[in-house]
Amino acid sequence: LAQGSAAAILPTTRLIEAAPVMTTFGRRAALAVLIAARGGAAAAAEQRVASRQQALEGEWAKELEASKVPKEYKSPVQRVRMLLQKMKDELTAEADKESEMYDKMV
Repeated sequence: LAQGSAAAILPTTRLIEAAPVMTTFGRRAALAVLIAARGGAAAAAEQRVASRQQALEGEWAKELEASKVPKEYKSPVQRVRMLLQKMKDELTAEADKESEMYDKMV
């Protein structure tokens, strides 16, 4: 349930419980309003879930299509060497940024 619709439903529920003099027809009408409000919120929630699911399926399809492209084989040693080189480059770039900030501060 959406937060706005929950606030609209609660007063109706209290009205049904708190009004002993209300006629049977009045109670049924209030109950129908309550059910209709919940149904509208449920439909909106279902729509959001369906759109989210469709977006996720699109993303997964893109990933699956991308994985069908054969990749160049690299030995574990080559992969570790490339990872270490990448880490070294990132640390060097970070050190340059920090030294630049230090120079500005001092």
